[in-house]
Amino acid sequence: MQAAVYADGSTAGAPEKVALLLGRRRTNLETTRELIRRIEKAGAAEDARTDLNNWTAGMAPVSRAQRFAAAGVNQAAAQQLIAETSRALAAGDAAPIIARLRSSEAVLAAAKPAQ
Repeated sequence: MQAAVYADGSTAGAPEKVALLLGRRRTNLETTRELIRRIEKAGAAEDARTDLNNWTAGMAPVSRAQRFAAAGVNQAAAQQLIAETSRALAAGDAAPIIARLRSSEAVLAAAKPAQ
């Protein structure tokens, strides 16, 4: 283990690794908020799914040189969250997906240290 962020907001480990963990959390929060916005705007689950697939397809692939850098880690996390949400929308009902995203958003927003 090189770094940790504890529930009380304290951190331990290599400062650059702590920053990487916090950056990924921030990226997940921002991506979750954008997912909620896009799904609500699209209305129908299939329209939202198309939008999410287009969004992730428009992102440049994470290069081999970037995959362990903050930008690459954050982009990969965002792409994974978008892909998971798109797959969940295949069931056809956006309401439970939005509820799950809102719950995740609340947890991420309340996490310490504050975003």
